[in-house]
Amino acid sequence: MNWIIPNVLLAMSSPIESDEENLKSILSMKDYSITLKHFGIKSIIRLNEKQYDENKFIEEGFQFYDFYFPDGSVPSDIIVYKYL
Repeated sequence: MNWIIPNVLLAMSSPIESDEENLKSILSMKDYSITLKHFGIKSIIRLNEKQYDENKFIEEGFQFYDFYFPDGSVPSDIIVYKYL
């Protein structure tokens, strides 16, 4: 996690839900929620492919936005408009 704008915009790699086949995640979705709440985060914007169930964040009270665009590419005008 890195602050892009201190105490305003936090960037992080996407959480990946762990299971028996996918043991990449060190933190659980609950751990992410606790950490993000600690930093005062209220909204989550996913820019990458779906790798976790967004409903777990929504159930924890976060606003959630899905603005996927391919990694390394430029977001479409529609995504930029929606983000702004």
